[in-house]
Amino acid sequence: MGVRGTLPQVRDAAGDVRPEARPANAWRDPVAPRSLPAGVRKAWREIARPMAAAGLLDEADAAALEAAARCVDRWRRAEDVLDEEGLTIDSHGGTHAHPCVAIATKAQAEYRAWCARLGLTPVDRVSLGLASLRGQSLAQDIGSRIGESPRKAGKGD
Repeated sequence: MGVRGTLPQVRDAAGDVRPEARPANAWRDPVAPRSLPAGVRKAWREIARPMAAAGLLDEADAAALEAAARCVDRWRRAEDVLDEEGLTIDSHGGTHAHPCVAIATKAQAEYRAWCARLGLTPVDRVSLGLASLRGQSLAQDIGSRIGESPRKAGKGD
């Protein structure tokens, strides 16, 4: 993991941390490795960009970031299968939970663990001493930069 600590409070007029006030080891322009599958790269960017913009990433975080992105991709792919095939299957004379239910559940649990290590939730940021990211949650920051999640937007339909 990269060096963690309290964010500098040197901010510009818009409330953003001034670049020169970020830690010297901050990873300012993370690029997802081309060797990753497309879905993992997409998740990688969704996680990395707001963290880098806040000065919370350095290159030592790359493996943890990849692991978190793989969990997100695995969860999304399992959910896509469940959307198509349903939550249950009929086999061996009975109805059973679809195997992708377990895959999605495990991927979510693993992602939550990586969130804690990377400081991706408000509680995790408090425990890491990173409580204030311009007064908004990381989810709000991500949403303002890349738009609302298509999955979340389609839930009410």
